[in-house]
Amino acid sequence: MILFENFLPIICPLCQHAFCNDHRLPLDHSCTGWEKVDKQLLQCSSCECLVRLKAHKESNCLVHCYVKPSVSIDPCAVKGCKDMDHRIGPVHCDGCDKGYCLRHRHPSTHGCAGLGTNEHKKEERRAAAQAQIGKIFVPSITKPTSNKPAVQKKGSLLVEKMKIKAKAKGDTSVPLNMRIYIFVQPPQESKKEHSPMFFDKTHRVGRLLDMIADAFQIKNANNRLAADDDQRLELVNALDMSILDKTKSLDQVLSDLDTVLLERKSKISA
Repeated sequence: MILFENFLPIICPLCQHAFCNDHRLPLDHSCTGWEKVDKQLLQCSSCECLVRLKAHKESNCLVHCYVKPSVSIDPCAVKGCKDMDHRIGPVHCDGCDKGYCLRHRHPSTHGCAGLGTNEHKKEERRAAAQAQIGKIFVPSITKPTSNKPAVQKKGSLLVEKMKIKAKAKGDTSVPLNMRIYIFVQPPQESKKEHSPMFFDKTHRVGRLLDMIADAFQIKNANNRLAADDDQRLELVNALDMSILDKTKSLDQVLSDLDTVLLERKSKISA
């Protein structure tokens, strides 16, 4: 018997061997029974099949051009089903080890007892595959290094700089690459909160003092007051509380994110 993996077998009614769809006809498989049969076939006007007309008419269109196989074929395992095609034979189910017709060949159509077992086997295979993948792709754990805090600090400074850039006020005509971003704390007398601002980093500290006084509307009479007058305004670096030298440029005495205090000389001395 010739078997084909990709096709359902079709039994030849003449030689009783099984063939695929391409070799099912007697002339396609050198059938040994072809020479022994009557080849005078005509088309029936009722069912339009090629038949031995006399026997076909007498059987009321039941007898066709082939005889029923002499081998016995078990019926479909589904109780009451009579759809088994004797030319094809039963389709074997691996789940329950029974034979079914084409209509009931799938496990779900005949209530296969092996359905639950198959699902359990699938879960076992899936779990085994995941375990194997876990062995191959082991997640790496990076150990903290001694310089990690420094990296975090640098990152946090960048974040703070981005924040101050978004909120800072200043002269928009100053080019971006010439700006210095600082926090400004006005005098106590102004009763105003500190504010992020940006300035031209090439400007002198004295000019910065005048600009901050104008921005916060602080009375500034430095040009008429003596150097030791308590009412003079001074700029103080909040980091070390040192008075900034008015003759130096901002990039010489300040950095981005520094805080400067604008205050009267008397308040600083106190």
